[in-house]
Amino acid sequence: MTHCGWNSTLEALSLGVPMVAMPQWTDQPTNAKYITDVWHVGVRVNVNEKRDCHQRRGRKVHKGSPGK
Repeated sequence: MTHCGWNSTLEALSLGVPMVAMPQWTDQPTNAKYITDVWHVGVRVNVNEKRDCHQRRGRKVHKGSPGK
């Protein structure tokens, strides 16, 4: 998983590591576009998917806690 900073993107590319792109700001969305659509070496996490994933994880934690 990468935030798509240029250094980490180049490092993963040079080593042939597939990436899960989760850009945050500045040049990172552009780098994520290259990772997924140009170089085809990764997939991009949708912001809503990220939020949904955290919400589901939170619900599982709360369901398993004592007193809930």
